[in-house]
Amino acid sequence: MSSVAPGWYKDPAEPTTQRYWDGEGWVGPPIPADATPPDGPPPVDEPAAPATPSPHATPTPAAGQPATPPWTGTPHPGAGAPPGPIPPGYQAPGYPTPGSPGHPPAPGYPPMAPYGYAMPAPRPHGYALAPLGARLVARLIDIVMVLLLNIAVNGWFVWQYLQEMAPIFSEVVRRAQTGQSPKGVPFP
Repeated sequence: MSSVAPGWYKDPAEPTTQRYWDGEGWVGPPIPADATPPDGPPPVDEPAAPATPSPHATPTPAAGQPATPPWTGTPHPGAGAPPGPIPPGYQAPGYPTPGSPGHPPAPGYPPMAPYGYAMPAPRPHGYALAPLGARLVARLIDIVMVLLLNIAVNGWFVWQYLQEMAPIFSEVVRRAQTGQSPKGVPFP
């Protein structure tokens, strides 16, 4: 998050212009650096309607004109011109269907799993998992590191315990060697 207050500032990418900073990012179009900026942020422009109609939209005929019949896929007999565009859902002859066996998928689509195999579950980060051997080595390194950390931290507590109990152990051993009963040995 930025600590710069919202307002009009010189554009760092183009010093001859100024832009409005809203506290998180640049907003709106740039204006000349010597122009007086308006109060507040620039107005938001409405997105313009597309000038060209959608390629899948069917044009409506004007009043008084007959509607053209849908394309049947076969040219009229004796037509010298090549056929027009292929309607959606059909494939031109001689070209494989995208995603068919042996051919790459269409652009923008993930590759398909071979027949009989399930696709792996998508990972939240998008990266593939490491190979099994690399994951095994990483797991062994993790185990060894946790063991060493455990020895370092808990070893101090074991050392303190042994220092407290060493006089008691030596007294019990001394009494056992001389044939005395270990009863009465003071425990902390």
